[in-house]
Amino acid sequence: MLATFTGAGFSYWSARLPLAKDLFDFQIEPFGVREINRLSKVRDLWKAWVAFHPTDPTEAFIYDTIHRDNESSRAILWYLVRRLSEPYLWYETHANRTRRHVLMIDENRVLERPGIKRAQNFLTWLSRFGLQGVITTNYDLIIEYALGTKGFNYGDVGEILQGRGPYPVSQWHNPVR
Repeated sequence: MLATFTGAGFSYWSARLPLAKDLFDFQIEPFGVREINRLSKVRDLWKAWVAFHPTDPTEAFIYDTIHRDNESSRAILWYLVRRLSEPYLWYETHANRTRRHVLMIDENRVLERPGIKRAQNFLTWLSRFGLQGVITTNYDLIIEYALGTKGFNYGDVGEILQGRGPYPVSQWHNPVR
């Protein structure tokens, strides 16, 4: 049995997602006033922390900020999720209103996004040698995007994944198994 362990290096290699040391490059496009304010809060936290801890690793900043207070914790967690999902957002305008969505696992647009095809090709190559599992510490969905729901489960075969399902054939009332 062959399993592969993927960490942040895999996400960097396949999709150029930032390593921890580069997470606070603030390479996101805020969507509305609320995100502008959240981004400003995180920038202020980051600047203040770096001033007192110039050589400490980024993970220490994340840990300290999560344990500081609820507002700081919420801000940093929002930023991390937002930063890592930035390449996987898509926008639509309907009825004069712009909406933002994160790509769902089986959406047809997923393979057009940076790094997903590269990750998929690598996992397909490994499967020729009997790949049976992937262990990952990553928060991103690169593995899930690359394999699709037919290619993975989280340990429970037949588990129901909640969500709207793949677009454009949304399955609002029929969850993906």
